[in-house]
Amino acid sequence: MKKILIIVCAVAMLSAMGAFAERGDGVGLGVKGIFLYETGGATAVGAMATIDLPGMPVRLGVGFNTFPAVRVAVDYLFAEGPIVTDMFGWYVGVGAYMSMHLSPQAVMVGGRIPLGLRMWLGNNFEFFTEAEPGIGVNLSSGFSLAWEYQHSLGVRFWF
Repeated sequence: MKKILIIVCAVAMLSAMGAFAERGDGVGLGVKGIFLYETGGATAVGAMATIDLPGMPVRLGVGFNTFPAVRVAVDYLFAEGPIVTDMFGWYVGVGAYMSMHLSPQAVMVGGRIPLGLRMWLGNNFEFFTEAEPGIGVNLSSGFSLAWEYQHSLGVRFWF
């Protein structure tokens, strides 16, 4: 399975070498796989669906992970730009999240900094990787401070 994924990604990258694109102006719908590390060494994997709003640098996400937990995030992307060509780019923002752990029950809220790299395939298709360090408060354990690191890999379609 890993070999097939590597081959598909390599073919996609090679076939897009001559394509130069800018971000779509409409709605962006995406899906990403995530790896999450929290204070105390807890780790989880999961998935998140995202939507980028038209005309605004705002991204909304809803997902789940193997803690098990449901997670909601809102990010404001305040800077972005190309890397060498318009085909490759970067972005950075600030955001907030809420994570509702189901077992054991806990609610966490906090802030995060999404740092992303992207590759455009045509005008409407984007591959991305994103590092999202964050700090929050566990509301279920007397407001204890917790930090986390989430990393994701995904695709986004703009229309």
